[in-house]
Amino acid sequence: MSSKGYSVTVDYGKGQSKSYSAAFQTEERFANSWASVLKTAHTSGAKVFCSCSAPGTGRLAVRHRSVTSTYYIARYPNTGAQHQLNCQYYSQDADKSGLGSYSLGVVDETADGLQIKLKLSLNRRESFNHAADGQIHSVNAQGKPLQSAMTLGGLLQLLWSEAGFNRWEPGVGKRWIGPGHGRLLRASNRILTKSNGPISDSLIIAAVGNETAPEGKANLAKVDSAIAANRRLIAVAQLADYACADDARLSKKLILQDSAGFPHLYPTSGLWNRISASYSDELAAWRNKADLIAIVQMDRPYLSTNGNLCAEVLDISLMRVSKQWIPVASAYEATIEDLLRAQNRKFIKPMRFDSTTELVFPDFWLTDIATGYMPMEVFGMNTPAYATRKLEKTNYYNKNFPNGWWSWDAYQGLAIPPFPV
Repeated sequence: MSSKGYSVTVDYGKGQSKSYSAAFQTEERFANSWASVLKTAHTSGAKVFCSCSAPGTGRLAVRHRSVTSTYYIARYPNTGAQHQLNCQYYSQDADKSGLGSYSLGVVDETADGLQIKLKLSLNRRESFNHAADGQIHSVNAQGKPLQSAMTLGGLLQLLWSEAGFNRWEPGVGKRWIGPGHGRLLRASNRILTKSNGPISDSLIIAAVGNETAPEGKANLAKVDSAIAANRRLIAVAQLADYACADDARLSKKLILQDSAGFPHLYPTSGLWNRISASYSDELAAWRNKADLIAIVQMDRPYLSTNGNLCAEVLDISLMRVSKQWIPVASAYEATIEDLLRAQNRKFIKPMRFDSTTELVFPDFWLTDIATGYMPMEVFGMNTPAYATRKLEKTNYYNKNFPNGWWSWDAYQGLAIPPFPV
């Protein structure tokens, strides 16, 4: 599903309002005029609404970033589900994804954006400890475990969902890193850490060309800034094809696609062995030509003796995606994702984030049916533990979705049932 910009209406009060098109908000020739509109709206306390929603809903907020002295539009807190699925300000309710697995305060939708508590500090003066990952410090009202902070992998999924890459509708066209770079950058502007400001300040994103192209130049500027500020960086890019980057090579040097402006990345001792164990299924798929997105936390970059920019890789998380960048967890899910697109269906892949198996949400949400969201489950295993979990899910869906839900017992070799209409 594309992440679309809609026109917005600025309500100044006393019957005075004006609408501004998506083009006026984004095209360079209107940049100064749009900046003036935002400044006026912010200082006057005007209300702003997105045209994707019904009148009076889909509220937006105009915010000011003092560091850069710029004004921008943000989603109003807790209104993401009021926007259309293809709107750039849409977000799912927490109970339809793994966002419900975090303790209070880990992900807060504030006036400025999504404020998150990361397990891994971007401040080099703070220690880096892999053992801190996965710690659970509280439970919800039903006694289910809650995560005390967001991991690197959780951050990748948050970036992906905020950029709209887990949603699909017909007519989107092929996704690739060119426009994808901008969407991820805009998403990272809306995600704030508790102490380090927007993630975008510390994020370099895959870029085509070299460091003289605009995106590559922007990446290089962030690398230089991290060196000057003694700060760690995060990178997001696709792992190079297996033919170019087998396991032996990756244990010594991480090779990413379209890495213009990136430093040379060298994993810390033993890191790739740990990643290979944690992501064995994803890497097995990668060896069979599946695409993997990598999010990388690196230490402060440095200049080597031969003049190359380099950085030590502290941690890596991997996510399997389809050719259209929809996250998929297995070959069975990849088959359903491909078939849904082939049949021109609209759907969402809910992100698991850092949730455990205790929470119930489906492999896909079908979103183009009259009854609204319909769960879709792909059952791919037949172990005793999995059978117990399957029964729990079946009972949950039967109870909470009286209009029905869809499933495929893939492990039995059964034909794929028709999708609901």
